[in-house]
Amino acid sequence: MTGRRDPAASTTALALGALLVLASGCGGPGELDVRPELTVDTTFEGAGLGSWEKVEPGHLELTLHTDPHSNFARWYSFRVEGAAGRPLTFRFTNADEVSAAGAWAYNQPVVSSDGGESWDRVPDTAYEDGVFTFHHTSRAESEWIAYVPVYNFSRWQELVERVADHPRVADVRVVGESLQGRPIHLLRITDPDTGTETRPAFWAVARQHPAETGGSWKAEGLLQWLLSDDPQAEAMLSRGTVYMAGFLNPDGVTMGNYRANAAGVNLNRVWHDPDPDVEPEVHAVRREILDFVEGGGEVAFFVDLHSHSTIRRNFFYWNDADATSAEMAAEMDAFMARFEELNPDFTRDGSPGGSTENEGVAANWAYNALGVHAVTFESAYQDVTYGPYEGEHLTVERLLALGRNLGRTVAEEIFGVVP
Repeated sequence: MTGRRDPAASTTALALGALLVLASGCGGPGELDVRPELTVDTTFEGAGLGSWEKVEPGHLELTLHTDPHSNFARWYSFRVEGAAGRPLTFRFTNADEVSAAGAWAYNQPVVSSDGGESWDRVPDTAYEDGVFTFHHTSRAESEWIAYVPVYNFSRWQELVERVADHPRVADVRVVGESLQGRPIHLLRITDPDTGTETRPAFWAVARQHPAETGGSWKAEGLLQWLLSDDPQAEAMLSRGTVYMAGFLNPDGVTMGNYRANAAGVNLNRVWHDPDPDVEPEVHAVRREILDFVEGGGEVAFFVDLHSHSTIRRNFFYWNDADATSAEMAAEMDAFMARFEELNPDFTRDGSPGGSTENEGVAANWAYNALGVHAVTFESAYQDVTYGPYEGEHLTVERLLALGRNLGRTVAEEIFGVVP
């Protein structure tokens, strides 16, 4: 015969069972830890992680993932859930499988407790025997951990929508689509009183490499300045036009790639002859530049916004005196000197000239094909080793400031706007 259950006893048993399921460790004999179980989440935009495993309470073994169809690896972005107040240890066990693995020695991850609105560095790190380790005590139940401050495609889309009706944004066009069908935006920014007049143009492109989020933060800073009430911005846009293709690799960013697009291609190596079936992102923007020039437009300056994973400075790659005329070399030297005056977070002495032979690189293609000043603007992923911020890791505000001051320098040195 089956006995009748006591309802009160059943409720008590269920409650105790729930506590045991949630428990992830005991604080002492007879004590239960009722905190949620610690987990890792990678089911969101831009997440990148190979694998994760809890080997003991508060200790996670991780692996980096590789971009599909390529051998590029270094990026990571993930969330830890059920983490508040817990001292955690993270170990990337395959950190030596990336190029220039020694850069891990000065890597400090970033963490956000507010969904990416603000980021703090995690300073307790070590790299030894091919393993990158860091320790962190979480401040919130859900924390976002990444290689550098994240800038996802959704943020760029929201920015474009927000500024589209600004009087100085003459138009926002979708000039192409990525392999996975995401839009490639081109913004035309100018004085609204000039109508459709063709004038000298400053072309800016960004985010060819997914992990180089500094490129997007600089692009946003530049856009902020162009649309601000700064008289220099207003004067510059009365003399010229800015074209900005601020997000060339939306697929790679959304997939959580380090360097490639959805086909595994490094987009900054195909500018000489992009395949529309494999590299439609570059093909679309390059076509717009050529159409502009063939229609009588003058490109006065070209910049490609990037970040550098191993060089610890904010600098230009540019076409030096051995590759260009003495006049253009002198102009670029003056440009860099003024940029450094406006923002000593940039270094003129640390900006090397370089070969222009590889025309697959955007700036080299622009210099060779168009005969214009063209630079790759790199910012450090991590810290810098000079100037007023020596030994300090890059922040979002400093990246935005680099973008704003790039705009001021272009206004003065390229368009002749007196401060």
